[in-house]
Amino acid sequence: FKDVPNVYTQHKSYLAEVILPDIVSGRLSNPNTYRLQEDDVNYQSKPTVIVFQIGGTTFSEAAECAVYPDAKVVVGGSFIHNSKSMLGEVIQLAEP
Repeated sequence: FKDVPNVYTQHKSYLAEVILPDIVSGRLSNPNTYRLQEDDVNYQSKPTVIVFQIGGTTFSEAAECAVYPDAKVVVGGSFIHNSKSMLGEVIQLAEP
């Protein structure tokens, strides 16, 4: 941890680390899981990716995807979570 200014800012979302690179490179592990518009696929230019997460997304996921260098990414969801709402849902899941 010597060269890391803040160890708490190292987290990268699964969306930004795995899913977006697979979409942009055209190597999705299960293409049937994702709806793709294949009419004008041109991997020479930046593709536009629209992500809608059912159950909600977070501000940090949206911020990571907004600066994603290989695509124009728009992120939305059925709810925009903050730390309070996310922890509230985790607590509800843990209750019997």
